[in-house]
Amino acid sequence: MIKLYQVEWCPHCHRVREVLTELELAYRTINVPLALEKRKEVRKVSGQDLVPVLVDGDLVIPGSDAIIHYLVETYPEPADAAEHADAAAFRDVLRTEAQPGQVLARLRLVFESEGLAVAAEIPGEKLAPGLVETDYTLLLVALPVAAAHAIAFDPTVPAVVTLPVAVYSVDEGTEVAVIRPGSTSWLFGERELIRATSAVAQRLAAALSAL
Repeated sequence: MIKLYQVEWCPHCHRVREVLTELELAYRTINVPLALEKRKEVRKVSGQDLVPVLVDGDLVIPGSDAIIHYLVETYPEPADAAEHADAAAFRDVLRTEAQPGQVLARLRLVFESEGLAVAAEIPGEKLAPGLVETDYTLLLVALPVAAAHAIAFDPTVPAVVTLPVAVYSVDEGTEVAVIRPGSTSWLFGERELIRATSAVAQRLAAALSAL
């Protein structure tokens, strides 16, 4: 049995769990204490306090990069591994031959048609003066109904249902990179908030399909 020493909130541990899921491997999680000085078991196994640490038979592998490399090199990929990976992706990237200005104009129209509001439009030179070399614009997009529900649930939550949409020039066109709705709202465990996020996802998918 594969063992994974980890904690749920750690993004490095999350990366390893995602690959274990993609490879459809059975494993046992061992959640370590928060305080490093109390992590006696993982220290005994690996000689260090940090997680993740993977134990597979006699092999002990610390660090997410090393663990992921070992897993993908050792275990065969099942037929639906790519589908698992796609479901876990936190963003979508679209490419078009149109220029950024044309894409931005089209996005404003399709967002409006789907009831999505552009809360802010920030050019790259304001985000990082002198550092953004491409034609870059960041849109902050929200579904007002979902945002209102989020505020009622927790005043700090609207950021979860406000999506950053990056529009930037690339060779021979423009890319649009969108954070997927729901990539963080599930952490709150609140059904109505998750439903609101799903509504955002549906509107966003419809808008992007019209792009």
